[in-house]
Amino acid sequence: MTEPSATQRARRRQIFTAIGVAGGLFGIASIGVLMTGSGGSEAPAPADIRVRSYIAPGENVAPEDAWRGVSDSRLNSIEDKLEALEKKPRAADPPSDQPPSAATPGTIDLDARLREYERKAATYPPGRPSDPVAVANNSNPAPPADSHPPTNPPATGSVAPPLAPPRDIVTVRLRSPAALVQPAIAAGTPPRDGNQKQASERTTDTYLPAGMFGQAAFLSGLDAPTGGQSQSNPHPVLLELTDLAVLPNRYRYNWKHCRLIGAGYGDLSSERAYIRTETLSCVAEDGKVLDVSVKGFIVGEDGKAGMRGRVVSKQGQVLGNALLAGVVGGIGTGVERAANLQTVSPLGSTSAVKPGEEFQAAVGAGVGRSLDRLANYYIALAEKLFPVIEVDAGRVADVILTEGVTTDVQLTH
Repeated sequence: MTEPSATQRARRRQIFTAIGVAGGLFGIASIGVLMTGSGGSEAPAPADIRVRSYIAPGENVAPEDAWRGVSDSRLNSIEDKLEALEKKPRAADPPSDQPPSAATPGTIDLDARLREYERKAATYPPGRPSDPVAVANNSNPAPPADSHPPTNPPATGSVAPPLAPPRDIVTVRLRSPAALVQPAIAAGTPPRDGNQKQASERTTDTYLPAGMFGQAAFLSGLDAPTGGQSQSNPHPVLLELTDLAVLPNRYRYNWKHCRLIGAGYGDLSSERAYIRTETLSCVAEDGKVLDVSVKGFIVGEDGKAGMRGRVVSKQGQVLGNALLAGVVGGIGTGVERAANLQTVSPLGSTSAVKPGEEFQAAVGAGVGRSLDRLANYYIALAEKLFPVIEVDAGRVADVILTEGVTTDVQLTH
């Protein structure tokens, strides 16, 4: 009979260990069942049972019970209000120990001061009425002095009678400064009709109508973004007007060498940069400055809205770097797994490094994990990048106004 190998002995040892563990668990479970089943549960006595009735929210209530409950709550509310009203006057009028007719020291002192004041007032000389106040532009003049009834001086110790009221009531009206200026203007020379017409009429010297256009050259280039918030946050661009503007009915406007500020964004489907005008600035020969907001758009050399440009994208390079990092990271993971030994048993699988290959496993794990994180970084970077449309400086385009604008400076070049 051959002697069993080391692997067979280890397997037998594992089998015996598993059988012992299973037997122990079975014995513990049997003892627990016997202990819990031995103690019988005692039935509760009838006296310990209390019966309570509850009304569920959806259960129907008898109309008599509902009316009785509502009536009781209303009666209790009325009784509470009556009790509060009865307590309120009592708290407002506290009982007084002194009778109403009893005079307090403060009342006696006040009466004495009043009697002293009456004695002093009796010795004063009689007064005379004040002079009437003159009112300008009064349609109702004051009555003459002899129209008032004669008044005799009062006797000593008596109070002078009150003065008789005037016969007519004088009304005084106040005017604001603006109301006083308007009659003066109305009384002056009337304004000229020619000035009013000149203020209301629009001329080519003071108004730029919608639909006028002219040539412009790009002084600065533009990298128009095509993604993200490009339309809400466009990039600025500077243009210079190179020729006279063409107005309706073959009129001309001299805005040559004026500057125009625009803002543009890119459209990836049409590969064009769409630019909107924002500000027009000019300087006249006399030094006056024109700086107004204008609404318009830029037309390219092909007569279409927007400027055709080159589409430039850096996403391909970033995605290539992510692919390369992922491939190298996968190779490192494979090297790590080749240096490990995986053992499968009834209790599960275990993985261990092969003897003498620890360095290989460490290098493979480090390379695989680091390059995997690098690949994730490149993927996140590629999601933030978007193509742009390049428009070079020096290109010539046309500017078209979509809304008229008023100018307060006459340009003469």
